[in-house]
Amino acid sequence: MRYKSTDWSLEVSEGWSHESDEDCTTFEHPKGVGAFQVSSYRKDEAVTDEDLREFAGEIPLAAVSFARFTGFRTRFSEDDTFWTKWWLRSGQQMIHATYNCSLADRGREDVEVSSMIESLAPEYDTNVA
Repeated sequence: MRYKSTDWSLEVSEGWSHESDEDCTTFEHPKGVGAFQVSSYRKDEAVTDEDLREFAGEIPLAAVSFARFTGFRTRFSEDDTFWTKWWLRSGQQMIHATYNCSLADRGREDVEVSSMIESLAPEYDTNVA
């Protein structure tokens, strides 16, 4: 199933459900161990790598590239929680996505989350005039 927000979409992994509010959309599996969240922001001009770095702050970042988005990712643990965060761009759009689970469950949903993040697509014209 493809989930479509007002300005992005992704292929939802089998069995996962979603809930949306004004800040983000949260995807979870009822028998899962973590939560995957996606937020979207727009600028008047094209989003740059510098914009993404500024938004991410002073943390180590790894470059990532998917079909329609490029940007950065970081992974870390804090207390007993494991996190993966992405800052992605396409045209005037920036996506901030996070996944978290208990440290003990790290890796259990990697395939599903990777599939969803890699299927992200903009749902509007990404060309800047």
